[in-house]
Amino acid sequence: MTFQQYIQQKNLDISIVNLEDLENHNRFDSEFYAVDILWLRNKLKSNWSKKLLDYKVNIKRWINPNYSENWEIKVLRSVNIRENGFSDTRQDFISFETYDSINNWKTKKQDILLNVTWVGTLWRSSFVFDDEKYVFSQDVVALRNFKDILPEFLFTYLNSSLWQKQINVLYKWSSWQIHLYPDDIEEILVPLVSFQTQIANLVQESFKQKELSKKLYLEAENLLLSELWLENYKPTEKNISIKDSEEVDIFWRFDAEYFQPKYDEIFEKVKNYKWWYDTLENLITISNEKIKKEQDKTFKYIELADINASLWVVNVENEILSQELPSRAQMKIKIWDVLVSSLAGSADKVAIIINEDKNLVASTWFFVLRSKFFNPETNLILMKSWIYKDMLIRSARWMIMEATNKEDFSKFILPKIDIKIQEKIAELVKESHKSLDLSKQLLEKAKKSVEIFIEEDEEKAGKFLES
Repeated sequence: MTFQQYIQQKNLDISIVNLEDLENHNRFDSEFYAVDILWLRNKLKSNWSKKLLDYKVNIKRWINPNYSENWEIKVLRSVNIRENGFSDTRQDFISFETYDSINNWKTKKQDILLNVTWVGTLWRSSFVFDDEKYVFSQDVVALRNFKDILPEFLFTYLNSSLWQKQINVLYKWSSWQIHLYPDDIEEILVPLVSFQTQIANLVQESFKQKELSKKLYLEAENLLLSELWLENYKPTEKNISIKDSEEVDIFWRFDAEYFQPKYDEIFEKVKNYKWWYDTLENLITISNEKIKKEQDKTFKYIELADINASLWVVNVENEILSQELPSRAQMKIKIWDVLVSSLAGSADKVAIIINEDKNLVASTWFFVLRSKFFNPETNLILMKSWIYKDMLIRSARWMIMEATNKEDFSKFILPKIDIKIQEKIAELVKESHKSLDLSKQLLEKAKKSVEIFIEEDEEKAGKFLES
């Protein structure tokens, strides 16, 4: 029996690699030579692929910036890089003064920002669609100055599953973490297709739909603020508030921040609402429902980092076995639940669940809100508004971390929003979700067409694009 026959008989996944290939790559780990990776590498080595270096793409990487305590210019780190934009997880900032002096590391329109550290997120890339001011950190490289390839096409390829397979075996260990270096990136094989322009159009339309989604959401938020006569509210400049001992005893708070005059103003606005007001516990159900941790049952765990505050949605990527869930993974999540962070430092982490997944579990750092008087969309807009973001920060107490407890949260004063206004808010939020879903679908179609091109042929990819 030959060695090849033995492999087939035992159904083994074995790669046979020439010594020359080992020396060329200077790699000896089995993952680098896995059967599917070798197949993909050989596919890409055909005459319709070139190294990224040959496309004359400029690769920019920066040293660690000096961060600022002032919220001025955002720094994009590895944790901020997402396919559908920039996450606000662990946001850092630099000063305007620093920004003015670092021209090479400012993001530019049509940059592709590629995460180059950490296993599991190494492949992530984001596309810069506009001229908003950002800089990128040492965890990220910027690809720019595209000459022989459209940036939208390269971005699509860098978000495909085939790219993920490549990148997860290309990285190297550096001191205490994994890293992808510019010389590694230059060697990446990238296919060149005839339908780049069609891909670019899909990516640009995806961006337009995402911007429309944001616009519709802001309309819903402005509708709420207008209803409460708070759309143009400016906090009072008074910094003195006189309270009697009875009021101090009610709240068991003695800190000056809690009794700032602006909070009295906001409460007066809410209490003077034409349809009256009530406490949160009478208008919204705060769920206490917990999951059952059955052995080997798989859950999608939602933690604070999974909430994209700028898009009010949840990005859950990892599935975790029940027995491996952290102790805080307890809250059972259903469709139309609204998640609200109880932590003062993450008060903007608010999102609505819009899918039917039955195996979602959230951290106990979230309040889980369900409809009672308000519809789910109004729950979302209320909790996302600056009004209740400020209230969460105000009511936070020091426990394990600075957070609002359930008792304090349940006593928040909420306006009993007119049902007709609630219906308009729901309509705007639903339209916003439709645009966001369409944005994702367009990107998925672009990625799938590239994958079909590589795995099958150009004709089938072209037909898929036209479908």
